[in-house]
Order: sequence, then C-alpha cells, then structure tokens
Amino acid sequence: MNKGLTKNQIKIINDYDIYFFHSGGGCVHFAFDFNIADTEGDNLFWFINSMSDKRQLPIKENEKCSFYLYYEQCSDPIIDKIAEIHKQNNEEKYFNEGHIYIYDTLKNGVPKIKALTKEIETFIKGEK
Repeated sequence: MNKGLTKNQIKIINDYDIYFFHSGGGCVHFAFDFNIADTEGDNLFWFINSMSDKRQLPIKENEKCSFYLYYEQCSDPIIDKIAEIHKQNNEEKYFNEGHIYIYDTLKNGVPKIKALTKEIETFIKGEK
C-alpha cells in the first residue's frame, strides 16, 4: 500500500527494492527485510527514514537518512554475530547491543544495509 507517497518516493521503492511501512502512531518508514526471525517469530527488518525535520520519508537519493535495525529480541548467538559483523564492517560509531544505526544518504546507505544483511543471513544459515 503506497497511499500518499509521491511519484519520486514510489520510484525510490522500486529502484531500491524497499517498501513502505506504517509502524503505528503516525510513524511511517521505508523498510528492508531480513530472512531472519526473532525469538517471537517476527522477521527482522531495517527502518529507513529521512533525517529532514520536514518529513519522515526521503524524497531524493542524495538525502541524508537513518537506517535502524532492532534485533534485541533475537537469540543470543544471532545477537552476538550481528554485533560482531557490524563492528567489523561499519565505520559508524552509533552502535548499541541490540540496535544498529547507520547514517548516510539513501543512495549509499541502502547498499550498505543490503550488504550487511546478506553477510548476517549467510552466517546464520551456515550455523543451522
């Protein structure tokens, strides 16, 4: 459901293979899924939001965005591996056990989160 999105935001969704997500309470995001579930059976996903004070969703590729992953509800081995991979591969200092924040443009950030997602998924599948 893409109701209320601009043509450019719909293009962003299509170009970057992400989707629109309404998390409730008036909060909207773009999102990207993991193929990893938490301990409650819910798949993990990245929240993607504009850093602009004027809007929650980005409207341009070069717009500064926040990319947020909450994984605190995962099993301990998954939490440990996500933390390890993030610390090894990310120059960002915004890390907290159970949470990852990446700040970059949409154009640069989406490939970063997709690469990080692939690395984590590959490791987890190899562990099973």
